[in-house]
Amino acid sequence: MVLAWGSLYAQGLHIHDDGKAAAAKDAKTAFDDLTKGDQDTFSVMIANVRAIEQKTLDELYALNQQNVRDRVTRIPAQKWGDLTCDLHDREAEFLQAYQASLTALNLNPAPARNAKEALKQASDALAAKKKELAAKKKELNDKLPPVKDLREAIDNVRTAISFQAKPVRNLKDLEQFKSLEKAFDGVKGVHDWIVEIEKTKGGPGLQLSMLDLSYQLQQGEVDRLQLEVDGFAEEEAYAERVHDLLVAVVGNGETIADRLIDNSGRPDRERLRGGEFGVMYGQFIPRVRPATDNFCRPSYDPQKDQSPVVIETVGDLAQKAKAEVGIAPEQTVALKGGLLALSMNVAVAGYQKYLLMGAMIEHITNEQVLSLEREALNARMRATLISHGIEGLNSYHQGGITGADVANVISAAQTIAAGVIAGRLH
Repeated sequence: MVLAWGSLYAQGLHIHDDGKAAAAKDAKTAFDDLTKGDQDTFSVMIANVRAIEQKTLDELYALNQQNVRDRVTRIPAQKWGDLTCDLHDREAEFLQAYQASLTALNLNPAPARNAKEALKQASDALAAKKKELAAKKKELNDKLPPVKDLREAIDNVRTAISFQAKPVRNLKDLEQFKSLEKAFDGVKGVHDWIVEIEKTKGGPGLQLSMLDLSYQLQQGEVDRLQLEVDGFAEEEAYAERVHDLLVAVVGNGETIADRLIDNSGRPDRERLRGGEFGVMYGQFIPRVRPATDNFCRPSYDPQKDQSPVVIETVGDLAQKAKAEVGIAPEQTVALKGGLLALSMNVAVAGYQKYLLMGAMIEHITNEQVLSLEREALNARMRATLISHGIEGLNSYHQGGITGADVANVISAAQTIAAGVIAGRLH
């Protein structure tokens, strides 16, 4: 009797045990229930992050609107000299906001001393992000065809089984298995799977299950690469927004010496000639009285400022513009230019800075969402790997396969898992 039992075990057979079979089935059911809500949990977490983002943006916008209202209320009573001398401080304020935005790109360059340096930093950051994105896209594109071929080869083998006149005992007996071997050779890190599948004696059902597991894990790697591409694309998009905002405000960063602002010859005290700042300087400076050297240095003195008040100039130009019927609209053009410059003055101190800070908040939030999506993918792949092991255990105790077949599944799973981990470390 003992010899008979030994012979059974030597053949890889087992005696069915109702208790163990029930326990294995319960384990599978419990695992399915446990992992069923994983993806929903991550969806809720992402929704919460988005809600916090929106609340933060709303608060930032409300604060910005208050600052804009305060500035709009104050500007009409200001003199042109005051507005002109204030531009240098507005420029420094905007550059500080820009500098903070670079930290969101994990870039910490030396503080830009002027707009030209800031623009170079932004241009370099954009070029670097474009290069990183292109490299990651290439990596993904290189990975896609082999995994697609793997899926097609597995489907072809599954289809071939249904058309066989005789029962198939091993997939390697099929003509299509050669194409399957070729597909596995084309996917880095999974060649050992085909060896394990050939060894399996549990029949084509178990072999196909192992094939599906190998594909699912490889597809998981493709999904991981896609998330990495999305991350680089987000960084490139943010770098581009920062760059474009900077160009709109400071132009190409070129400056010009202006005796009214400062005649010391120091480059850091020259005024911008392009962008919205250039427009403002161009409109404000001609209205400053008296136009003396160092009018704004060492600091603006309202007692010495004989410039007209803004509201007086605007009202005067508006009255004169009404009379320009059938003649060159010089006063109308002057009024339009002055109002445009005043609106830019409000925008630079408010709306443009809000866009810059808002872009940073959106970028940081997108990075958090991508991180959660990566965690969701990792959880899904762990569940895939474990579920196949539990499925094998359940099949074994239900009498479907032998212990050696389960060992082959585990060995194959360990092989592909090691390949996946090695790929991530690489």
